[in-house]
Amino acid sequence: MGHVAYCGNLEIPKPWSNIDLHRGRFRPNQPLVMTHNEGGPLRDVVITGWAVPDVVSQVFVEALDSAGCSGWSLFQVTVYDKTGVYAPGFHGFQVVGECGPIDWRRSRPEPVQSRGGVFPRLKGMYFTEGTWDGSDVFGPTDNGFVFMTEKAVLALKRSRISNMNAELIEDISTNIWPGDMQPGWTHLWGKRWEDLAPSDLKPSN
Repeated sequence: MGHVAYCGNLEIPKPWSNIDLHRGRFRPNQPLVMTHNEGGPLRDVVITGWAVPDVVSQVFVEALDSAGCSGWSLFQVTVYDKTGVYAPGFHGFQVVGECGPIDWRRSRPEPVQSRGGVFPRLKGMYFTEGTWDGSDVFGPTDNGFVFMTEKAVLALKRSRISNMNAELIEDISTNIWPGDMQPGWTHLWGKRWEDLAPSDLKPSN
């Protein structure tokens, strides 16, 4: 078995949130510090202890830059490995390309086996095409999801970027969350697939 990839603790200054940093709403004047939390080797895409943003390697940056990909920027970071030694060659990654909110009503429920039984998940993650600004790296303005064009994904794959997974938007499968994260589908949260009625398989509003 391979080693679990490095996961860090990135210090984000107040009053900014991790989403603000991820979406490029501010760029720190000084490098942000990231120390080791768990895992071992540093990969090309590094988890920061937050869902977003990520820290990326110089190889990752050069892959996007050489392909002429748009929609991203960088901020300075100081990264320390699991032994506490400074690890050069890493950058904070910001997604500045935009599209509109996810239209969860276009997703469709599918059964997925998990611990405790078979539960519904939502397949597909869509947005109104006219809201996309044309960038190669982009995301919805209201959350941290990241989309890339085929041009960007192929550039990263050619460089054999580690600790990254890319899926077609129609194949993405996501858990059902409580609250208002996925409008129209919160009625499915916590239900088993076998307990669903036909009407449950349609958005509630």
